[in-house]
Amino acid sequence: MKKKKWMIAAVAVLVLILAGIVAAIAIPAIKQKNLEKRFAEQMDLGNRYLLEQDYEAAVLAFGKAIEIDPRQAESYRKMAEAYVGLGDYGNAILTLEKGYEFTGEESLNEWKVQLEEEKAERDKREAFLKFIYETCQGSDEDSLFEIMVSDEYKQFIRENMQENKLPVFYPENQGQAMGIYEGGVYWGELKDGIRQGKGSWYTRAGNHGYISNTKTRFTGRWEDDYPNGPGEQVSTCWNASPFQAEGEEYQVKSGNYRDGYADGEFTEYSTFTDIEGRFREHTIHYKVNYGVYEIIRVEEDGHHVIADEDGITFTTKKPGGRTVGVSGAKKKLD
Repeated sequence: MKKKKWMIAAVAVLVLILAGIVAAIAIPAIKQKNLEKRFAEQMDLGNRYLLEQDYEAAVLAFGKAIEIDPRQAESYRKMAEAYVGLGDYGNAILTLEKGYEFTGEESLNEWKVQLEEEKAERDKREAFLKFIYETCQGSDEDSLFEIMVSDEYKQFIRENMQENKLPVFYPENQGQAMGIYEGGVYWGELKDGIRQGKGSWYTRAGNHGYISNTKTRFTGRWEDDYPNGPGEQVSTCWNASPFQAEGEEYQVKSGNYRDGYADGEFTEYSTFTDIEGRFREHTIHYKVNYGVYEIIRVEEDGHHVIADEDGITFTTKKPGGRTVGVSGAKKKLD
């Protein structure tokens, strides 16, 4: 009888031991499966946010995935991708660095190095745009024109033209801001990337008649991305010439503009030094019809006269072209 009771007790103990062993095996397996499920859910959620370009939500989702299982390289890669979408290269690099430490995945380190190089280029670009912006903000026109003839500026224009990324705005395309265009630099009011309101437009030309290196500033009203309304163009001699001193404002034009073209009555004030070394100045008045000079008469030699004041005749050789207006800011017409 005692032997039978002992055998029953032994069996019971054995059952308990086996149950414990099964539980010891099953519970971690269940827990692991649950972690894998939660990890997959967060990864799926993060990928969905990436597709929707909701990068902030994607960062949070991938961050939770990393908390669940920090050994999976893909979660770090995706989180870095979301940070890049936000333009936050610093945190993207830190994410890849952390991922490489936890997983040893070499591709994470390789991408980190690539992003560090891209970040350096972005920081350089940001500093360059900020410098031009602050130059405009401080109304330092001489420094602005010096920037516009620099190799760095020329390279910036070439690269962005090739990638079709012009215009470039800083700090953004709203409010008072700076815009770099193929034809010049704009400083003034913007609305959704459209020049709208009061603004100034800076351009430079290699040659302007007998004057080498002219710099011009137009200031006036802008609507629908072009000068529309009253405005004034001031041309300054960049380098000294036999007729102008360096830095001399030798021509000032004022009148009304439509789509960047001169349109209406204009007043033009000019200065120069004649061949005898005497300083001369004159003011003329003429009319322009949407970029085309109004001709008052044609002389025997074929010159088309646009003004005849104080015994001085002012002519143009190209009367028919719709060319009169703000250089680099005239609307392209069909």
